[in-house]
Amino acid sequence: MCSWTASRGPPCAVPGDEAPNRAVEAYDQRSAHTCHLRSREDIASWFAGLGPVEPGVVATASRRPDPGDAAAESPGVAVAGAAPKA
Repeated sequence: MCSWTASRGPPCAVPGDEAPNRAVEAYDQRSAHTCHLRSREDIASWFAGLGPVEPGVVATASRRPDPGDAAAESPGVAVAGAAPKA
C-alpha cells in the first residue's frame, strides 16, 4: 500500500508583479491569519526525498491541464505538487 502527499503552496512572488504582494497585504489586514509568499523552490523543497510525480512542482493550472488550455502555459502565481510518501 502506498500513501501520497500533495501540497499547494500559497501564491508565489512573480518578479515585476506587485499584485500578489498587494493581495497578501489586504488579506493580512482583514484576517487573523497571515499569508506568506514563497518561491517555487521553497515549495519544491517540501518534497525533498519524496520523488515528486510528473510534472513535478508546477503552476496549479499545469498540474492536470485540459487539452489546449492556454492557462497551462502560464507561469501562474500558485504552484502544486504530489509525491508518494516513503
